[in-house]
Amino acid sequence: RGFDSRRRLSGFIGHSARNASGVDRRTAAQHSNAARVAWGFAIDYLTSIGMQVIREHEKGLVRYALERLPEIEGIRIYGPTAVAQRGGVVAFTLDSVHSHDVAQVLDREGIAIRAGHHCAQPLHRRLGVDATARASLYLYNTREDIDALVKGLGAVKRLFGPRETVVSIPAKRGGKRTTTARQLAH
Repeated sequence: RGFDSRRRLSGFIGHSARNASGVDRRTAAQHSNAARVAWGFAIDYLTSIGMQVIREHEKGLVRYALERLPEIEGIRIYGPTAVAQRGGVVAFTLDSVHSHDVAQVLDREGIAIRAGHHCAQPLHRRLGVDATARASLYLYNTREDIDALVKGLGAVKRLFGPRETVVSIPAKRGGKRTTTARQLAH
């Protein structure tokens, strides 16, 4: 009978899948000649720098991010703690702030991250989180980018974190009194 990928996938992720038929089954995409030429230039560029040089730069940035991000109260970083076991990404959640909100606030600060399942919904379900935020670090990033991320996460915490709000509560006899109430943003 063999392996039925549709049945296996639908049971694993809770969704159904359908295999393509005909030529579409064997062809993921048709690439243009311009795309092939651009791909060649990209390979030449990366080769001229050296893949090991790029990997060492990436590891240095990840190491720095893993040092700096824990400065943010309420952050939880996912993945191995050993830099050698990580790629150039750092996935995290921030205390009771949805990852999409984190990404939106950071975007206003000029910082681009990803938020969501990152094609790993079963893992997120297993970890018990709705979504994570993800900073992707590569050749074009610097330590200053990570410093900006940490500063931006501080802005997220200020926006969504606990804050005091002054509210006016009517007194029993028609007068007004002012009190301070603790409010948690969700």
